[in-house]
Amino acid sequence: MILLDFVGLFLSIVFLGPFYLFYIIFVAFIQEIVRILTILFLHGDIYHVLFGGIFGNTLGVLSGNEQYVLVALSGPAICMLMGMISGGLKREHRKQFFNPFTRVSDPLGVISLRLGLVSTFLSIWQLL
Repeated sequence: MILLDFVGLFLSIVFLGPFYLFYIIFVAFIQEIVRILTILFLHGDIYHVLFGGIFGNTLGVLSGNEQYVLVALSGPAICMLMGMISGGLKREHRKQFFNPFTRVSDPLGVISLRLGLVSTFLSIWQLL
């Protein structure tokens, strides 16, 4: 079952940067695709996909508890890797990274890092 969470997407846009709507949707889509591919790679069955930006979640039937951790953190890890490869923080001031209402010179890198960081914390919180 694939669910679309409009409230989660709206809150993601507010927390990550309202100027970069399409970047946020693109990076959140990449995050959930990576989680789905991780479940398929681990030979699991996909049970539930929630597309909600930083609140997104993908659940599947897996054989071990450590595989749930791997699936939950694979999407945010790819987002942070994508942000580091594109040079998200090299061209920005550190203050601009934490303020979602500023314009940045590398929006894909900064949005990827922001989404990966916040989504990592929320995924760990959901696992607890």
